[in-house]
Amino acid sequence: MTASVTSPAAPDLAQAMARISADLRALATAQRHTNERLAVIDQEIRSKARPTPGTQRESQRGVARVPAAQRHGMPGWSVESIGANEAWIHGPGGQTHVVEAGSRVDDLRILRVTPDAVITSQGTIGY
Repeated sequence: MTASVTSPAAPDLAQAMARISADLRALATAQRHTNERLAVIDQEIRSKARPTPGTQRESQRGVARVPAAQRHGMPGWSVESIGANEAWIHGPGGQTHVVEAGSRVDDLRILRVTPDAVITSQGTIGY
């Protein structure tokens, strides 16, 4: 005859693990919805912040000018979002890269991230 020994805490532990698992799934869903909403808000803000055609923005004092060789756009590259000293850029291969000054992506060296663009060793990546 074989006797089975079970701990009285085993059912409680199984229930606690099931609750934790359900909570984690709910948190992951909530995080996904929050990220989706933030992406929508980011797009709304960027679309309102873009200058309208025919208007000139005043140059900012105290900001170093970009050398003429680096002012041209970068075909296939675009800025998705710019945060505090970092940016999310979209490359010609379809990948998104999070960069900051000093980063390297493919054959680009990131020189500076400004509020409006990412300055690289080969040109400026804008919105």
